[in-house]
Amino acid sequence: MITLYSYPELFGVADNNGYGLKVFAFLRLNGMDFKHEHVFDASAAPRGQLPYIDTTAKRSATAIPSSPISSPSTA
Repeated sequence: MITLYSYPELFGVADNNGYGLKVFAFLRLNGMDFKHEHVFDASAAPRGQLPYIDTTAKRSATAIPSSPISSPSTA
């Protein structure tokens, strides 16, 4: 499962940062399952900035659809 780490909500908006709000909206509009975690301290972030996405959760092979575009052509 994807986890979005971003700043806390403000005035009823999911994130008080424009970049975090864009990522949140993208995930919601695409119907993706994700967990939204609000953090104050960005020191644990990969580059020390918020927002960031953590995708380290294990996924089964059947959960990831194979794409003909990503596979090399044998022609």
